[in-house]
Amino acid sequence: MKRFILILTAALLMPRGAVQAAPLVTFTTSGTSGAYILDFSVTNTLGVENLDIYMFGIQDPGAGGSISGTPVNWEDYGLYNLQTDGGPDEDFISWQATWTLPGIGGTVDDLIQNGETLNGFTFTVSSTTAPTSVRWFAYVYDWQGSGAAIYPGTDFFTHGGNPSFAGFVGDASPSANAVPEPSTMLLFGSGLLGLAGLNRRRRLTQ
Repeated sequence: MKRFILILTAALLMPRGAVQAAPLVTFTTSGTSGAYILDFSVTNTLGVENLDIYMFGIQDPGAGGSISGTPVNWEDYGLYNLQTDGGPDEDFISWQATWTLPGIGGTVDDLIQNGETLNGFTFTVSSTTAPTSVRWFAYVYDWQGSGAAIYPGTDFFTHGGNPSFAGFVGDASPSANAVPEPSTMLLFGSGLLGLAGLNRRRRLTQ
């Protein structure tokens, strides 16, 4: 699977030289023009025990897209506005797709804990070309009440006990198992017909 990953692990206002341990976010692309499916994978790389990811969101890279898949026990939270929680700037106000883990107290194992990866955050876009860049954000918190889960880095907004992260992730092209475009299938079929005709002509001349 040919895939190019570009990670910007910080909020846009992160000072230079700051610790960069923000969550690692990647995505693969499948589907076809007008219905590309982005499958996001989120890894907790914060390095702090009990500081777990409980919310993840993206901005629609096209227009008219929608959530098409959610990890087990997570839910589609829909539109989310970071401005009410101290978002870093106007560019990060509106997130069209957000997933969250409800009932945190009884589902600790479903949190993305330190060193863990969770995928299945899928989003279908209606654009005619595969997206090459997607904005994302994630919230983390000590839902287990350990009292020791304080994030030591500075690459976040809001506050150290409940830090929020934002950045970009990019994918150069659809994955190898993407559904072929109709025009591609037409060319492929034409090629097969041409080969069949060539073989028939050779038989007649023998």
